[in-house]
Amino acid sequence: MDMPELATDKAKMLVKMGIQKAALLEPLADGVSPVTPRALVIGGGAAGMTAALQLADAGFTTYLVEKERELGGNMRHITTTLEGADVAAKLDELTRCVLAHRNIGLYLGSEVESVDGFVGKFHSTIGTPEGDVEVDHGIVVVATGGLEYEPAAGEYGWGDPRVITQTELERRIDEEPSSLEGVRDVVMVQCVGSRNEEHPYCSKICCGVAVKNALTLAKAAPDARMNVCYRDMRTYGLAEDKYLEARDAGVNFIRFEEDSLPEVKDVFGNVQVRVADANLRGEEVVLNPDLVVLSCGVVSNPDARTLAPRLKVPLTADGFFLEAHVKLRPVDFSTGGVFLAGLAHFPKHLSESMTQASAAATRAESVLSKPDVVTEGIVASVDASMCSGCRKCVAVCSYEAISFDEEAGVAVVNRSLCKGCGACSAACSSGANRLAGYKSEQIIAQVKAACAGL
Repeated sequence: MDMPELATDKAKMLVKMGIQKAALLEPLADGVSPVTPRALVIGGGAAGMTAALQLADAGFTTYLVEKERELGGNMRHITTTLEGADVAAKLDELTRCVLAHRNIGLYLGSEVESVDGFVGKFHSTIGTPEGDVEVDHGIVVVATGGLEYEPAAGEYGWGDPRVITQTELERRIDEEPSSLEGVRDVVMVQCVGSRNEEHPYCSKICCGVAVKNALTLAKAAPDARMNVCYRDMRTYGLAEDKYLEARDAGVNFIRFEEDSLPEVKDVFGNVQVRVADANLRGEEVVLNPDLVVLSCGVVSNPDARTLAPRLKVPLTADGFFLEAHVKLRPVDFSTGGVFLAGLAHFPKHLSESMTQASAAATRAESVLSKPDVVTEGIVASVDASMCSGCRKCVAVCSYEAISFDEEAGVAVVNRSLCKGCGACSAACSSGANRLAGYKSEQIIAQVKAACAGL
């Protein structure tokens, strides 16, 4: 901005280059591909069932594939939310609706073995207990969920029957309350398997689950002592009130630093927890609980690493599926026609998973509700008469939009998959691969205009 004369000269040069390119422009033709008005939802948890029901209610035949022999996913291990909502009743409602819906084809104990095609026209093979089933569909919703971190042997005393996870505690509260009758001293340890070098992210739900279960135990046994060892209490939003309620109910919160984790040991047959209380300038507190409860984080489903290449979608470094854009396209993948919801994306609460599932289904409906999908005009093409068959373009295509015709000995571009990035045209040594709107003669004309000066 301090060199207005040079800036003006640069502007003139850019205009001149643009004019030279414009003189050689050709009309861009949009591609049209028919849409198969059916959907494939992978995962039968809360997010998967929510998405499948919304798509089915909209009138689209939906194939719902669940790896386990029953629906529900992680929802089966939750009885209530922190706010008090009845999760078990909601699960029963979703399950009944899925089983009864005439537009939903349910495959339990099954896995998606292959996915071919592109937006609007996918062909998948589902491996079922009865054998392989092939289905055609226009979109895919990925809702494969996440898993609870499993501590290593000896980690925080793991392996001792008196050391359990929050999931197991919630199960006992709901199904075996008698097993907790003799418990008078409970210690909960937060951030187990989360916010460390292996899993650097916050799992988001652990603090809320700890507060929920602590409140439940406090109401069931008012005389019991409860200590929660934490790094940061993150009951975000309105759930902060529940944290305050837990403190009022007598739940004691002990803060520890990242470099001074609690130690859980067996001392003469008794469980002992040692923790340096950061609120007391690091003074060591020794606790002798009847029960230690570990708040384990959420980790990615290992199946994601197998499914991602089949769908041609990316994963994060932590193994979760990566959306196209965190703000602009939060439930889309960069691969067209594939959408994302639930814990497969990242740790989140049940309500957020179901909300995201509705968003994914809505985006999917925008594809299925149209008879055709219009592809971009700026796509690559291959001149068969010039193609040398080197296959460099096939190797560099990030979208797998280019295949090689063995019989003809030339590369072939699928317009519906091509995103117009130009990597293939840059790699082509014979000049056969050309990107519409950026052909060689257009680029050369711009270069000549720049070299000619003002």
